[in-house]
Amino acid sequence: MENMVYAHYFPLTSQGNIYSMTKLAVLNSFKLLIASLKREIICFEYVENATLLTPSSKEVLFTYIPNGAEIIAVDAFNKSNKGNDIVIGITIIKTDVPKESYFNIYTGEDNADFNIDNISQNCLMIDLNYTPYQLYHTIIPLFEEESNKSEIVWLLSGSDSKIHLYRDTDGNHSYKETDITKSFVELANVPSIVLWMDVMYYGSKKRRITVFGCESGYVQVSTVDTKNNCVLNTWNIQFVNMIACVKLFTLNSNSINIQNIETEMPQINLVVTNTILPSVVFMDLLKNGLSKKKLLLKSNFYNTQSTCCIADIDYDGENEILIGTYGQEILAYKYKKENDWSLSEHRSFGNPIYSIQFLDITSDGMRELIVLTLKGVHIIQNKPEDIEKKLLSRLKRISLNA
Repeated sequence: MENMVYAHYFPLTSQGNIYSMTKLAVLNSFKLLIASLKREIICFEYVENATLLTPSSKEVLFTYIPNGAEIIAVDAFNKSNKGNDIVIGITIIKTDVPKESYFNIYTGEDNADFNIDNISQNCLMIDLNYTPYQLYHTIIPLFEEESNKSEIVWLLSGSDSKIHLYRDTDGNHSYKETDITKSFVELANVPSIVLWMDVMYYGSKKRRITVFGCESGYVQVSTVDTKNNCVLNTWNIQFVNMIACVKLFTLNSNSINIQNIETEMPQINLVVTNTILPSVVFMDLLKNGLSKKKLLLKSNFYNTQSTCCIADIDYDGENEILIGTYGQEILAYKYKKENDWSLSEHRSFGNPIYSIQFLDITSDGMRELIVLTLKGVHIIQNKPEDIEKKLLSRLKRISLNA
């Protein structure tokens, strides 16, 4: 990270939190949505102007966000592979007495054009009887229709120590809460407030691995037969402090952000970000469960650990683990042999870190590191000359092996 350079920075008028930045995948590009507690929502993108890429950030005025409300979480997905059938979820609370909570779902028309101003005016508002925490989307395979078809659904954790499932019941953006036991049996009973969850499919979507981390320090991992909706294995561990983030990942960077791995027994690993104690990596869950673990040493040296991200920041084909801290540091851990992880580098920022994304926001084929802090958003990229050297080295290696 020390060799990476700034591409852009923009400030926020008020702070966000660990749930308030998400990527927005539109046709052939990515955008960012960043929410602050005081109702401001920014859409950030790079706009091509002649031969230049120009950063652009604008406030989007989403409807049905009342005065005095605070935004808790934002998430988004594209239902279409060929167009822009965008769905954006925003959870909010009103701190007045009595307190009120809402889940707003915004949708647009499925076409090639993207217009976030139109999407922001088309809202389905769902009353909640609990305080929302993480808002997360994933898929449900539809085996009875087509082997490769899936439905995208919302999972929302709440202060009632439950995870709630919201589905589009008629295909016309009519989202309603449905019984979670019929689709995610492993999430039916959780012992505490879930602060973070993650889901990955493998074996052509016939198997699913699910993890969640709780405010109480409890972490649970489950493997599920998705066709029959039955739990195959469950492992759990109790930490002494709350869990900020849990992420499933593979070492191979080609698998990053892929919801389904085709192989039957992939090596899926788990990083658990503790808030106070050192974070932990569990290697090859399908083979070892939670028995093979490795501490990320010094990860607790920089105040509270707030977030983590899986990213191949040095483009060597293997993912690194990035830990963001309230002590204004991002720590990068690199995999060594014998399941060992070592601190390879770190980078300081001017404010506490809330969220990290690693995606191609500039649409140039190279991913950028995007960091949400207390005061603003940083976009950092590798130096072009470093990327050129790596590319030439790989081309040389390919030609020698041809």
